[in-house]
Amino acid sequence: MKQIVLLGLICAACFVGTAKAQSTSTKITGIEVDGKQVKKKYKVFFLSDGEWVLAKRFPEGFIVPSTLDDEEYLTILIEFGKYRLRFPDIHISNFTEDWVVGVDRKPFSDEYVKPEDAKGTNRAYYIRFEGSDPNRLLVITEKTTER
Repeated sequence: MKQIVLLGLICAACFVGTAKAQSTSTKITGIEVDGKQVKKKYKVFFLSDGEWVLAKRFPEGFIVPSTLDDEEYLTILIEFGKYRLRFPDIHISNFTEDWVVGVDRKPFSDEYVKPEDAKGTNRAYYIRFEGSDPNRLLVITEKTTER
């Protein structure tokens, strides 16, 4: 009986130690260009102390670096194909949801760029956070610069 109780305490201690050490992971369920799924390899970088840090990957997503565990808002860069998409100030809670990452080019979808803003916009890109009710979007638009 003493061996069973001791084994239970050891297992509980192991669980507590590993639970705290687990990192936050994010699953990317799709990459889109103009609403169409594309099969592209991608990289995810985190901005940390002014430097871009490459995220560890697993087959369907990436892991938030443990050095950023205490941060509330994170800035990331996602690269795929010819695209480099910078998303500033994403709340840490969004890294526990599944994501669809996409680029919308001209002519823009009204979902990503309001018709009245389309004229001055060069490109729009987004993250759709799945699992929220309703699904939420973070849309970044690049404006055309006049010379």
